[in-house]
Amino acid sequence: MNFERSLVKSFENYFRIKDIPADVRRWPQQRYYKQPCDIIIDSPIGHFGFECKSTSAKKIYWTSNFHYTADGTHQIFALDDYFTRSARNAYLVVEIKSKGAHNRCAFIPWFEFMMHVMEGHNGMWCKDIVEKYIVTTRHGGFYDMNPFFQ
Repeated sequence: MNFERSLVKSFENYFRIKDIPADVRRWPQQRYYKQPCDIIIDSPIGHFGFECKSTSAKKIYWTSNFHYTADGTHQIFALDDYFTRSARNAYLVVEIKSKGAHNRCAFIPWFEFMMHVMEGHNGMWCKDIVEKYIVTTRHGGFYDMNPFFQ
């Protein structure tokens, strides 16, 4: 199961267990379809937007992990525009793949991610992401969403 689909299933599982009505949607990825972000959630506890990236490298880079849109806008700035206009609680979610261990994902608040970008950094080290942000682990096909919603 790919990372985005696994996250959607994990969010749906969380809301089902907690008996919270929620609409969890994954935008389709099509070549000529402009998707605003990967996943959105509308629920009584908030309206969220998530951009998902997966890596087995030690660092996530702006140049190789993000792309340019058809109109020449860098994906980071197109996402920032969407998140600003939609007023969603936005996050960059980074799946950190590990050999022989459970995959983890970290939730980076979008405004902190954008501060990092605007400071001129070319990426973020995965070890720093894991130390600073909310991290969940995948077990049995699901990520534990409890740390994210606490």
